[in-house]
Amino acid sequence: MSQWPSIVDSQGEKTNPTTTTVMADTGVVGTGVYDVTAVLAAAANAQFQIQHRNAANDGAASDAVVVYVLANDSRVVTLRFACTARSERFRVMMDGNLTGVGVASIEAHRVA
Repeated sequence: MSQWPSIVDSQGEKTNPTTTTVMADTGVVGTGVYDVTAVLAAAANAQFQIQHRNAANDGAASDAVVVYVLANDSRVVTLRFACTARSERFRVMMDGNLTGVGVASIEAHRVA
C-alpha cells in the first residue's frame, strides 16, 4: 500500500472544447516527486497539453507536454514531475480547439 494517496480528476466529456477549456485538474498537490498519468480521448483529431502549473496557478512550473490523439482513439501517457513548491498542480488543457467531443482524466501519484 502506498504511503501517499493518488489524486484523480476528470471534468467529463466536453463538446467543442477550446484552448481555454480545463479538461482535468488535480487541484493543489504537496512538494515531492509525482508520476502523472493522463488518459486522453477524442472523436476527432485533437491536441492536448499536460501542464505542470506553479503554486499561483498563473504560469508553468515546467514545460507543457503536447499529446496528439487521432480521431476515435485514445492515449495513455505517464510522466514524472518534481514539485518544489507547495500548492503546485497538474492539469490537462486543449492545445488546439476541437470540433467534436473530447475527454481527459488525470492521476497524480506521489512516489517520493
